[in-house]
Amino acid sequence: MKTLQFYKISTLVLLVLNLVMMGFFFLNFHRPPHGAHQENDFLNEAIEVLQLDEKQATSFEKLAMNHNQEMESIRNKQLEHTEEYFETNNDTNKSDSLLNLISEGETQKIKITKNHFNQIRNILTSKQQHNYQKFKREALNKILLQRQPNQRR
Repeated sequence: MKTLQFYKISTLVLLVLNLVMMGFFFLNFHRPPHGAHQENDFLNEAIEVLQLDEKQATSFEKLAMNHNQEMESIRNKQLEHTEEYFETNNDTNKSDSLLNLISEGETQKIKITKNHFNQIRNILTSKQQHNYQKFKREALNKILLQRQPNQRR
């Protein structure tokens, strides 16, 4: 009889623990992305580093917004393809096709980012060009490569 009581209590404890964990995950699920505040900080920092005037800053913000939307669209497609990849059952052709789509997404992200940098460079005056490389290096570190500026590989 004592073992039955033990199992009842154990089951109840595990159920409560499970509910607490599920509650924790659901409460944290709808928080804004971790980098949302940092994105605005970087945008302001970039405008300062490049020494943009108001008109240039407005153009820069539009370029950044468009770039973010394009990147998010590609990330979402990659996520769908990745989820589908892990759901396929030993279908080599489908798996290979999905891997190619995921890789194409990475290629698109790199090309779009390079084009984005060229668009930014085009809005700069000749005086502002000397700050462009510093901006590009910091942007690649923070956005594309997900590293801190002082971190080296």
